Amino acid sequence: PPYGVRFRLQAAFDETPFNAGEKTILQALKTYGMLLSDGGNIALTFADDRTTTAKWATVGITAQSFNAIGVSNFGSDRLARLLRVASRPPAVNQVHFSPLHFRPKILADCARQGIVVEAYSPLEHGRAFGNPTVVEIAQRLERTEAQVLLRWAIQHDAVVIPKSARRDRIRENAQIFDFEISPDDMRRLDALDVKRSLVRERHRGA
Repeated sequence: PPYGVRFRLQAAFDETPFNAGEKTILQALKTYGMLLSDGGNIALTFADDRTTTAKWATVGITAQSFNAIGVSNFGSDRLARLLRVASRPPAVNQVHFSPLHFRPKILADCARQGIVVEAYSPLEHGRAFGNPTVVEIAQRLERTEAQVLLRWAIQHDAVVIPKSARRDRIRENAQIFDFEISPDDMRRLDALDVKRSLVRERHRGA
């Protein structure tokens, strides 16, 4: 929704009591012009786990009311708490996902529940460019570094949402379905995860 509408809708949603019925939230959507028949996407945030689980239980009561409901930045523990109260799992979990932020447990947990992992910042705002491993693989495959990073996410069954304002970059980012990264190279890219790298450095220094 437009920012102003989204802001008012968020405020109404935040004020909804934990035990409010689904009709309360649907009325808020209608009040601010977000009729579900319009097919619009509605993004709402949750302040904390108590708010998340209570309001998810509310909006997830009836499958007919919403085509799909998604979450963002849910780790495995938080997702497990949500699934204990949800009448149905979220359709999507949007998380920071790239070789520098590899989330194998989240991938596995979402796959078991049929939840799509949507990768935001898959190009790390350029911070992954110039990494020797990424550069070497890209040169060998005769691809750009961005294409390698996006293809890595695709091969992990994640949906990617790269951002660019340049037409040539947008076209380039879409050209990732006519090549594959080998299993060995996938493992090398997996190993670039920042947390894993820090653990290895500590062990070497011990």
